This record gives sequence, structure tokens and C-alpha cells, in this order.
Amino acid sequence: MVFWIYENSKFENKLKVSLQQKRKRNRTQINIPQRIYHEQLPISDDKYLNLKSLCLKGAIPTHFHNQFLNLPHSPTVMDKLPQPDEEEQ
Repeated sequence: MVFWIYENSKFENKLKVSLQQKRKRNRTQINIPQRIYHEQLPISDDKYLNLKSLCLKGAIPTHFHNQFLNLPHSPTVMDKLPQPDEEEQ
């Protein structure tokens, strides 16, 4: 039998999983690693403007608009894309 609790409030996730066997009274708890970031990292202004444009054009469903339009963004953040493979060049 698995018991679980899940809370989601403004980018804070907590998950507690307890496993319990019916005949034995042993209980195992799975510990979730600590968070590395304590606040949401900003995206670049260019990426934010592109997401905003997609919302206005209707490419992103309406129920996601609030999530995307409330993302932190900054002009000093640079997009970090991986270097292309030789085949992609």
C-alpha cells in the first residue's frame, strides 16, 4: 500500500512517500533531495517576449498563460544553448 501527499503552491513541491507492508509493521520512507535553488531562475527577456507573443497568438493554450506570463525575466540573463554537433553545422 502506498500513501502519498503532494502539495503545489507557487513552485514549491513536497512529496512524501511511505511504503507499508500489510503483515509486517516495517515502514520505509523515501527522502527527497534538498532543493538547490530556493527561487525560480529568470529567463532572458528575449525568451519571455517570445513566450508572450505565442500566448497572444493563441499558440499556447489559455490556461497556461498565467504561468508563462509570470515567469521572472531579466535583460542580463543569456540563453545557454548547447554547442551544435558537427552534423548540425
